[in-house]
Amino acid sequence: MKTMLTIGLALVASALLAAPVLAWGHHNPCCEGPACGTPVPEAVPAAGPAGKLCLRAEITTHAYTVQVPVVPPPYVTKTREAQREQPVMRTVPVCVTDPITGCTRTEEKAQTVVEKVKVTTIEVCPNDAPSTVKTEERTDSCVNVYIECPACSAPAAP
Repeated sequence: MKTMLTIGLALVASALLAAPVLAWGHHNPCCEGPACGTPVPEAVPAAGPAGKLCLRAEITTHAYTVQVPVVPPPYVTKTREAQREQPVMRTVPVCVTDPITGCTRTEEKAQTVVEKVKVTTIEVCPNDAPSTVKTEERTDSCVNVYIECPACSAPAAP
């Protein structure tokens, strides 16, 4: 909607800038006078009351339906969760006695333990789903700007 408003204002601005050219014709100082073969107008007619033009803008909207293709993604991911047994290294505290002194101390000893581990597998597969079509409602807007002379009966430009 902002785009339509911007286009409409641009058309109105260009119409206002073009209004003197449309109302009074071509102005080139080198080409006026009897030397050019064209008579010099004595008075320029005023455009409407007090020399003002009227601008009229019409906005028309048109609603229609469109068939839009819906294409599925080329790949599909599937996840699976499972449990499996896996060997794991752990340190276990062990009480050891020194044979010479007879003192006991605690040492850490590596030990292999089999644990159940949760495993998540992600599979990437090509997608075999067919393309589908959905119906979508859309609207178009058209802005027509008319330059009118109130003294005249017909618009100056369509």
